[in-house]
Amino acid sequence: MTIEIINNIEANNYLKNLGMYVGDWAGIHHIDNTKVKSLSYCPKRDCNDWFVMSTHIASWLPNNSDWTIIQFDHSCSFGDMMHNSYLSSILNISDFNFISLNTRGLLLSDIGNNSQYKFLLSKLIFLFVLFEIHGYIVNSNCKESKELISFQDGCLYFISIAKKSQDNIQNIIDLFQKDRNKYPDWLINENILLQKNLDNFSSHPTSSEV
Repeated sequence: MTIEIINNIEANNYLKNLGMYVGDWAGIHHIDNTKVKSLSYCPKRDCNDWFVMSTHIASWLPNNSDWTIIQFDHSCSFGDMMHNSYLSSILNISDFNFISLNTRGLLLSDIGNNSQYKFLLSKLIFLFVLFEIHGYIVNSNCKESKELISFQDGCLYFISIAKKSQDNIQNIIDLFQKDRNKYPDWLINENILLQKNLDNFSSHPTSSEV
């Protein structure tokens, strides 16, 4: 996966294909907002609870995208050095000093493994809510239903023009609330595959055993 720093003009070159744009406050908006619907969710301030929920929410955006944009609006100063350092390590970038008036976005491309991508999204979603970051996540497959996740002051807003998308996130929330300790199937399957690879590795003799 490749992560690049992009400015607002570059972000708009991608977003225009989705019917979206970067506004004056550097947030992402729909060009035509007459059909846009939003569902809000403010999670409990419980890190264990919220970590599990973030893995469910990562499933809401469409799968198998070519690129994803993470955009931060002007409410984000990134003045806390420890927050910046932790986010930088998650995203594998040097630091968050790239944030400026007109450069407030990250472009994820060459995404490859869909489960690894979702796991990265879940970690970012977890941290954005925990640190009360003002930001947005959208990907290349959001053209039809125009899904957009917005983060504001520890709450999430699931925005789209399609009822099926709104129903989908409501179902995700409802399923999580029935069992707050259960991870989603995509993550469980990924762990099963990882365990199989570890088992296969351990079954092969090491050089000292040959």
